[in-house]
Amino acid sequence: MAFLTLRSCKVAMLAVLAMSAGVMVSCKAASSEGGQPVQAEAAPPEPGKAPDRAVEMAAPQDPYVALRYRLDWIGYPIVSREAEVQFFDPYPDIVIVHDSRNTLTVMDAATGANRWSLNLGNPLNKFVGNVRLDGELLVSAETEAMFFDLRTGEMKKRQAMGELVNTRPVVFGNIAVYGCATGEVVGHNLFSGYKQWGYKLRGRITANPVRVGSLVGVVSQAGDVVFLDPASGASYSRRRQIFAGLENDPVAGEGILYIAGVDQSVWAIAAEDARVVWRDRTSFPLHAQPSYHDGRLYVAVPHDGFVAYDGGTGSRLWTNPQVQGEAIALRNDRLIVWDGREVTALEAATGDVAYRAELPGVSRLVSDRFADGYLYAVHRSGEVRKFSPRN
Repeated sequence: MAFLTLRSCKVAMLAVLAMSAGVMVSCKAASSEGGQPVQAEAAPPEPGKAPDRAVEMAAPQDPYVALRYRLDWIGYPIVSREAEVQFFDPYPDIVIVHDSRNTLTVMDAATGANRWSLNLGNPLNKFVGNVRLDGELLVSAETEAMFFDLRTGEMKKRQAMGELVNTRPVVFGNIAVYGCATGEVVGHNLFSGYKQWGYKLRGRITANPVRVGSLVGVVSQAGDVVFLDPASGASYSRRRQIFAGLENDPVAGEGILYIAGVDQSVWAIAAEDARVVWRDRTSFPLHAQPSYHDGRLYVAVPHDGFVAYDGGTGSRLWTNPQVQGEAIALRNDRLIVWDGREVTALEAATGDVAYRAELPGVSRLVSDRFADGYLYAVHRSGEVRKFSPRN
């Protein structure tokens, strides 16, 4: 009886092996030809066309790796409950984080550790920005300027403002230039603590003054454009008038001030004589922050898309209608554009999309310099991540 059972098992095993062999032969026949594996290959691009990057764009990889960065550190500046990061200023050796309830943290840029942190006072006080001054940090409120030792956080001095300031300052030596809600441009002497000079424009000043060579360029909400000597406050050239103000900050390069205004125009105005170098009329008011680098101006134009201009002539080098946002960096010949939710890498030469991904939880994406700098991702939780360029 045992013999019959063993024989039955052998027969069953032979049957299973035969079926398995048949399945293997069938699978091999379906998936190979001439004994070689069959692999799906993408069709080569047509002559004169860039390779199709759909696979790269859809790849489920780490977005920062795809952008050619690697994580250096994760840091945790002191951020008040229910506050968000209001000012974020990275420097080569320090990172300055200022939240919306006026808690200030200075971090070590190499390690992400907090050097020091302090509360600047009443959460309702209005601050306009922070600027590094050698070994000190200039913290500007609308009514006063405070100076802190960068190593220890000790307050060195504080100075009352002669006017209620409304913008981040641009500093020339011992003069900090601010714009005011009254329309006055103010030169504040950082040594004496007194107002050095004032220059009145029509309309409020909400956009940050900009360094244009040795001059400071200022645009008011009434459309006044002026270039001033920061030492004396004297107008270097005649006042230029555009048709409205702006909801962003102007930028500058090669002696030209660039304005993306709510008057539906992109302006290029020369500092030496306030001459309009070029103007591009668009169909809608412009709101996104423009960027300038290496002879090119980058502006997101509603309806048209993301535009690269020749900074000298105003000609459109390329336009990508699928992209909006601000150009924040250039990495491996790719322009990195951030719209507050999604990061896009564009081929700098053509504007073609090379990579696109959402960055959940990120409120700010900032580079410490435009070309091949360090990238910082500021999360809504207050967490800060630093990424370094990689090849």
